[in-house]
Amino acid sequence: MKNLGKLTLLFVLISLLTFAQTKDKQSDLNKKNNETKEELKKLKDYEKTIKLDKQKTQLAMFITSKKIEAREKLINNYNHEIRLVNRDIDAQQSVVRKLEKDLNNLKVQYTRMLRYAYKTRKSTDKLLFILSANSFNTAYKRWKYLRDLNKFRQKQVELIASKREQIKGEVVKLEEIKAGKQALLSTENQEKQKLSSEKKEKEALYDELKKKQEEIKKEIKEKKKEADKRDAEISRIIAEEQKKASTKTGGAVTLTPKEKELSQNFAGNQKKFPWPVEKYVAVSQTFGDHKHPVLETVMIHNNGIDMVVPKGTKARAIFKGTVTAVLVLPGDKYAVLIKHGEYYTMYSNLDVVSVKKGDEVETKGEIGIVKTNSEDGKTELHFEIWKANVVMDPQLWLSK
Repeated sequence: MKNLGKLTLLFVLISLLTFAQTKDKQSDLNKKNNETKEELKKLKDYEKTIKLDKQKTQLAMFITSKKIEAREKLINNYNHEIRLVNRDIDAQQSVVRKLEKDLNNLKVQYTRMLRYAYKTRKSTDKLLFILSANSFNTAYKRWKYLRDLNKFRQKQVELIASKREQIKGEVVKLEEIKAGKQALLSTENQEKQKLSSEKKEKEALYDELKKKQEEIKKEIKEKKKEADKRDAEISRIIAEEQKKASTKTGGAVTLTPKEKELSQNFAGNQKKFPWPVEKYVAVSQTFGDHKHPVLETVMIHNNGIDMVVPKGTKARAIFKGTVTAVLVLPGDKYAVLIKHGEYYTMYSNLDVVSVKKGDEVETKGEIGIVKTNSEDGKTELHFEIWKANVVMDPQLWLSK
């Protein structure tokens, strides 16, 4: 009996440990789900702010694609959560089966005792059993055995009742877990229906935009021309800065003690920098070469990252430094270049600029307001990081 109790306790403890580990994983998934839901909410809220004819724009294509990505991520999380719940159900069913097996063993043992009790039900039988002993010591042992047997029988009754209650409780838990699974399946199916609808919307947008190939090609060409001109100007400014530094030292580019310290601090904060905006809807284009979302044979190069932001968003410096230049771009737009020792950060597509050349800025200091496109309602900031005259991937520097 003692061994049976110990084994049952060990089994239940292992099951509880499994449940605890599962709960931790479910907690992580819930956190990810909440983050993804918040991402979807931002996309939906932003969608309401753009033009009514948004179904024909590249911005609408981008927003719909990001919604699909988020929705698929959410469904994957639900799938993972359902797998964890299935594991919970299996573990809970094992607990119930183990307890039922223990209960059956207790019943068998109790039945045997009842049979024996029936055979020795008369008090005279018990008395004769004791008195028929060949010594006082044996008689005492027989009396003690009958007393302990009676106590043990009462204990068995209590154990059986307790085990039944325990099984009831575990069955209730099992039903709750199963109900939770059904709720998850229902939610997952709803998300799949929304995903299907969004994919159809994306296909319709894609077909509509394919009809505007020449217009899109022209837009890509203009953007590339603007980006090349801007980056060439940045390269020129940086080259001039380096030339001044090398002239002072008679050849090699040497940083002042202040610039050297600033550079070291900048490098030491890699992956810790705040984003150049307080809030953004989504990263619309990452660093490097990418296929155009509509014209798949067309490659687009990006020296930084682009982020779609809410209208009226303020751009901010990611680190303290000195404003080296304020560039005027086509379409009444501006770009701000900030120097951080040997590093530079560039904030482009600004409507209003609140700094000027030579200004000292602090981390998260306001630079200007991001411009909103009057045609499609898109508000997008372009951001770059340079080390001397080499462009770097900003997402390897910004915090997660």
